[in-house]
Amino acid sequence: METSVYTEKIKAIRKLKHLTQQNTADQLGYHDVKEYSRIETGEKRITLDLLEEIARVFEMTVIGLLAFDEKMVFNQCQQDHSMFGNGNHFHEANAALVAEFKDRIKHQDEEIAFLRRQVEDKREQGH
Repeated sequence: METSVYTEKIKAIRKLKHLTQQNTADQLGYHDVKEYSRIETGEKRITLDLLEEIARVFEMTVIGLLAFDEKMVFNQCQQDHSMFGNGNHFHEANAALVAEFKDRIKHQDEEIAFLRRQVEDKREQGH
């Protein structure tokens, strides 16, 4: 059977959520990953009840799932498929960037405090 726009959305959201087909199948209560795979390949008919269950697993509403547009998702993550699961280079890079900005802010705060002391010293000397 041919995939539909909905099956493509389900697959895209699952990948963006860093879920495997096995993770998703488990959360849907399927005993076999092939049962879930049939959804993404279009072999299984998608009902409203099934959409509600998938949306629940993805922590979104059915409307959000149906309205999902992959083109509107910015900063898509690269995934590292290691034996320990999916790593996320995007979030790791973000964490490093956040740490760098925190260091810069701390330095700026220290510089501001120093300059304020300098201004206060000059005011005291001028009076």
